[in-house]
Amino acid sequence: MGALALGCSDGKGDDSGSDDGGGGGGSGGFQVGDDLSVATGDRDTCAVSGGNLACWGALNGASVPTDVDIDGTVQAVALGGQHGCASTSEGDLLCWGTGDRGQLGDGAGEDHLDPTAVEGVDGVRALGLGTAHGCVATVTGDTRCWGDNGFGQVGD
Repeated sequence: MGALALGCSDGKGDDSGSDDGGGGGGSGGFQVGDDLSVATGDRDTCAVSGGNLACWGALNGASVPTDVDIDGTVQAVALGGQHGCASTSEGDLLCWGTGDRGQLGDGAGEDHLDPTAVEGVDGVRALGLGTAHGCVATVTGDTRCWGDNGFGQVGD
């Protein structure tokens, strides 16, 4: 089966890039294959296909799919309130966005525009994000959560 191009519409009937498969600009068109997965957050959308990640919305300020530079082959992506995380087939976890409540998992409490490795998390099997927290399950069966724990959602 051939690949499709993911284009965005401005809601006015002008679906730029739909005729040429170009995806509407940004990175020249995010190519969608059979392995497509999509995640949505409060003000963002990301898609993973062929190990590549593209996002659009408030996190990167793009209204068309724009490649996100991840060192590795992207396996999964999740979006929270104002942050995102991606796991790689190598088992790494990288997060970016607003970090004021520890939601990026790096302990810095600072924002990161670019995906930043979460140290001490290896072998990510599944991930999920909430408004200002995140959790992963690893291939060894461990779970790890971080971020805002105002309602006990981190489990500490």
